Parts: sequence; structure tokens; C-alpha cells
Amino acid sequence: MEDQKKVLIIQTSGLKTPERIPAPFFIATTAAAMDMDATVVFTMQGASIVRKGAAERTRIKEGGAAISSFL
Repeated sequence: MEDQKKVLIIQTSGLKTPERIPAPFFIATTAAAMDMDATVVFTMQGASIVRKGAAERTRIKEGGAAISSFL
């Protein structure tokens, strides 16, 4: 049996820098598409993203979609 490749992504950017939030999700999605086991860990300011309601209230740019739309 072949060992599955794994990738660990550390998300340290949070709600104060919304333009940096999508990158780890794009990387994880790409890894999953390549049949890799992708894990995202939210630490430091990154933990603010997973607070209840935060992703629904936060926009990357004014007038844009909420962060929750691509999670």
C-alpha cells in the first residue's frame, strides 16, 4: 500500500489582514485535488477566522463576498 502524502498549512493571518486569509484554503484545496491529505491549523490571529460568525461578517474587499462563501 502506498503512503498518502500529507501537507500541513499553518494559518496565522486573521481578520486584521483579510486579503491574506484565502491563500491557505487555496493551497489545501489544491493539495486535496492532488490526492494529498491537507490539514489547516489556525493559530495566533488565524484563530479569529473560526470564531462563530466571523467569516460571515468579513469581506476581503469592500463590496465583495464574505469569506464564508469560499470556506
